[in-house]
Amino acid sequence: MICASCKLLISSFNFENGYDYVYVYDGPTIASPLIGKYTGNSLPNGGTVTSTGSSITIRQYSDTYVNGAGFS
Repeated sequence: MICASCKLLISSFNFENGYDYVYVYDGPTIASPLIGKYTGNSLPNGGTVTSTGSSITIRQYSDTYVNGAGFS
């Protein structure tokens, strides 16, 4: 995603707490600063994650044992 300032809007979030994660980075790669590491079923930052620059990178990690619905 490339933009002047990015907002990631999350309407639902359901990951196995402590085992499955979404990492959100403030930039174009996973080498960019980490905005947050999210798990469980609470909406991260109330559902809005904002970058300080022109891009956001999302990385999802999920183990193979129990999987929630994910996020949208």
